[in-house]
Amino acid sequence: MAIARLLFRDADRLRIPIALILFLLLNTGCENPDNNSVKRPVSKKPLPVSVTELGPRTRIEATSIFYGKVAPRRKKTFVFGINGVLDSIVQIGQLVPANAPVAQLDTETLEQLRTEIQTAINTPDNGLDAEAIAARQRQLQQIETQLADSVLSASFDGVVEKTFFVEGDAVPANRPVVTLVERSQARVEIELPTRVAEILSIGQVVEFTIADQRMMGRCAEKSISESTVGNRMLKFDLLLLEPDRPTVNFGQIAELRLVSESSDLAFELPLTAVARTSTGLWSVLKVSESSDGNADVERVLVRVLYTSSDRVYIDGELAPDTRIVVDGLHRVVPGQTVTPISDSNIEPVQ
Repeated sequence: MAIARLLFRDADRLRIPIALILFLLLNTGCENPDNNSVKRPVSKKPLPVSVTELGPRTRIEATSIFYGKVAPRRKKTFVFGINGVLDSIVQIGQLVPANAPVAQLDTETLEQLRTEIQTAINTPDNGLDAEAIAARQRQLQQIETQLADSVLSASFDGVVEKTFFVEGDAVPANRPVVTLVERSQARVEIELPTRVAEILSIGQVVEFTIADQRMMGRCAEKSISESTVGNRMLKFDLLLLEPDRPTVNFGQIAELRLVSESSDLAFELPLTAVARTSTGLWSVLKVSESSDGNADVERVLVRVLYTSSDRVYIDGELAPDTRIVVDGLHRVVPGQTVTPISDSNIEPVQ
């Protein structure tokens, strides 16, 4: 302060501008020498980051999910081979035993005609010669055939799924009349790509999930898909439709998960450990010890080979036991000093 007083006292005599005096005071530290407010460099603390150590490269286990539907093991739609008027028909939901009638045409006219012809043939002195009698006998055979065709009978125990006519309707030949489905055993029908279908063999048992229930099914049939080129239709008989087991309804969605092992070797990481760079390439953040004893972060480009809901399989210039940042990648930049924290030591959030 003595220097400041001297400068201000002699400023006019020495013709020193006041502004110059102020500049000198501000840049020469005229504070009290006992003042300890001199600024010092601030040292940044290393950023804590969650890391995991890479295990050895392993073969990728890829899970593929496919969806099918629960369907009856047997299903049949019945048709009449002749025209007629519907006399009786079963009701939707009705249980029908095998060989029981499901629909029948009105046969009153045919039966009357049969009676008339039989009477004519059997009446003595009917005036019919041998040729006329043979013609009427052929007519009787046709009537018997029509009478037999006027009844539709169930070919298996089942339940009526659908009817197409009501009593009294005129039914054309070869038109659907009744659909019957088998209830004793359900199956899952599912379309799979050919490469997947080839993995499964007839008789192989797999697991399905149907309405949150786990059920087993045995592959019963394989055929070419009628709807999708290159696919195969597989049919699995469900194995647990027993009185003390859960039941299923036709039309329910069945989920099939297949796990396949790839020939590729890869490192497995949490999905949160990879991120895209500005150029669109995938990368991870590798943590290494620096020369000063700290841990630094380095970006390493990788190839993503497979992902699941929460895991990723990668390959790149990495080695087993390498520490990789697994969380909060947006907070870390390459070259940053960090404090690695093993992800197994992180306490779960309450």
